[in-house]
Amino acid sequence: MNKFKPYYLLLLALVFFAPLKMQAATSFSGTISSPNWTESNGPYIVSGVMEVTKGAVLTIGPGTEVRFNPGAKILVNGELDVQGTTENPVIMTSATSTPKSGDWGGIEFTDKAVSATIDSNGNYVKGSIIKNAIIKFSQGIKITDSSPYIANNQITINETGITVLGTKATSGGIVLDGSGATSGKAIIPVYIVNNTISDNKTGVIIERNNSQDYIVTPAGYSYIGSKFITTYLGGNMISSNNLGVKINKGDNNVLFNNSIKYNFGSGVEIGAASRSNVLEENTINNNNIGVDLNSENAFLIQNNIKFNFQTGLKISKKPGIIMLNNIYNNQGYNLDNRVYNLIADNNYWGASDKDTVESGFWLKGDALISTSTLVSIIPVKAEPYSVSENSTAIVMDPYMTSDLTSTTTIYTKLALSGLKPLNTAVYINNIKVVEADNFVQWNYNYDLSLGDNRISIFYRDKDNNKSNPKIININKLDSIANPILNPYSAKTTNATIVLSGTKQSGASVIINDKEIVPVSPEITWTYTYPLAKGLNNLTILSKGANEDQYSGEIYATIERTEIQVSDIITSEKSLTKSVDAKLALKMAGRLLLQTENLGNIWYVSPKDNKRYFISQETALATFRSLAMGVSEANIKLLTTKESGLKLSLLKSVTALRNRLKGYLLLRTETGGQISYVDVSGYRYDITNDNLMDIFRKLSLGISNANLRKINVGEATK
Repeated sequence: MNKFKPYYLLLLALVFFAPLKMQAATSFSGTISSPNWTESNGPYIVSGVMEVTKGAVLTIGPGTEVRFNPGAKILVNGELDVQGTTENPVIMTSATSTPKSGDWGGIEFTDKAVSATIDSNGNYVKGSIIKNAIIKFSQGIKITDSSPYIANNQITINETGITVLGTKATSGGIVLDGSGATSGKAIIPVYIVNNTISDNKTGVIIERNNSQDYIVTPAGYSYIGSKFITTYLGGNMISSNNLGVKINKGDNNVLFNNSIKYNFGSGVEIGAASRSNVLEENTINNNNIGVDLNSENAFLIQNNIKFNFQTGLKISKKPGIIMLNNIYNNQGYNLDNRVYNLIADNNYWGASDKDTVESGFWLKGDALISTSTLVSIIPVKAEPYSVSENSTAIVMDPYMTSDLTSTTTIYTKLALSGLKPLNTAVYINNIKVVEADNFVQWNYNYDLSLGDNRISIFYRDKDNNKSNPKIININKLDSIANPILNPYSAKTTNATIVLSGTKQSGASVIINDKEIVPVSPEITWTYTYPLAKGLNNLTILSKGANEDQYSGEIYATIERTEIQVSDIITSEKSLTKSVDAKLALKMAGRLLLQTENLGNIWYVSPKDNKRYFISQETALATFRSLAMGVSEANIKLLTTKESGLKLSLLKSVTALRNRLKGYLLLRTETGGQISYVDVSGYRYDITNDNLMDIFRKLSLGISNANLRKINVGEATK
């Protein structure tokens, strides 16, 4: 038996120590509940797709090593808590002996994953987190419609370091309000802070098609709700990637205090589908292109963009502000501008004289033209130039976006808005009105007192540094009551519309800056307003006898639609089945108002007893084809109603009048002017401005049934 003792001892050893060995060599895949992975029980092997299920938490502690077989990944539908320390990071790497980029599938957060909760200062509170980890040789971290906290990691030699995706706040391709107020799909910003993201094919990709503060409509962008940050990139080192940061979709991405260096393509590339991005206090050096901006309304302040090998700053869409940056010593051009009337003042370009500064600008219309092709120069307002490097310790002076061109107002509140640096508060008259936060847009409604108001605005950062103040002086005028507009037709085919209402006694009425009713004691007003085709937007207010007395504004929108004459004529012809010759004869010479169809006007010509459609656009041409020539001597015998003269009893005049009743008259001796004689014998002189009003006043209402007993005629051209 003794000869078997060594084998027996070996067996005992295997029994006692097998659990530890088995734990270290166990391959994980499939679903996982709520384990706690520790350094002492590692390394852990992930052999396939390992899902952290909804409701589950996977905790990976300091020093833990996790190795992944090819294609393996962690799929997070619950909560992932990875928290190493600076001295003892979590290591997540390839299990192969010769690892390379993309070996394993990375870490994927789905829209079911638990997002992180972040406090008002941007600090992590709870939820999914990856902190103090080394992640390499993978497909990277993929975040889809969720928001883990990614901080203090080394993310290196991956296909893409971090990818932010999502369509949560969209519906049928339409972007919804990022607050979730219109969709129930609120957006939480992704915080990516203080990481080293290096040697990946792409450092960071942002393609989350949400968190925009507008919806897309056929008329354009309809702005709603508040602005929400898609992704906050702060304090990261993003270096030696093929491409540093690429933003394709998602508004209000913030890049603050990052070092973006030695990337082989662009340091930062922002596409047209992303707007209102913020680049502040970044160092963007030694890339091929520093910043390639094809995005509207970007905010670039206090960045260092230097020593890039091709271009420092390339701009293809107009930004909101470019100020206080240091952009110089880029080997190709400091600025490659493709937009007209770019404003880029108060930046340091490496010199202070115009010729030297502008020698570093590419201002041609197309950078791909041949040297023999003549192109226009795109203007840039870059003066005044900073004469030395701008410091990040200086707080930018208030930059206003509200319209402050007027020094007087009738309103009790003044809407103030502007752009400010990140983490900077807004003070008005020494009172904090906007907290220091991660947004650059701000607005505030200031209460005005009657008379002169002096408003002092300045910014203050968290280190208590202050900007210079901006002073606004505005005089609030004494106000009077707003005019009242009576109900009106919001859509019409007419060239004019009669507006009416009430006003304060002793006041005037002004429409679109034109006084249409003078100061008077009357409290009612009426005005015939000429309409252009399409939408007519009216701003209506009153002004008192005192020059400083104004009312508030009221608004009206009236659409003048265009009549398709050919369609109306074709339709009426098809509906006219049974002609009543006696009715047509009875209506000859009359104007008929089609009360059951948009108030269309028809003229029944006594020449052929047919009805002719009358519109503003075609009336005069129609009249000329139907009119009977007449001399000025005979015209003068026909009394107008406005003259106040009674109809003449002279036999010869009465005969002329009776012969011309209902006719359109072409006055051949006065350049073809048209007159109309109504069925009572009164003459009306027709112009393009008055014809529809006169005809509508003279028209006899008629039903569709009776109107369609009269044949439709078409005037010859």
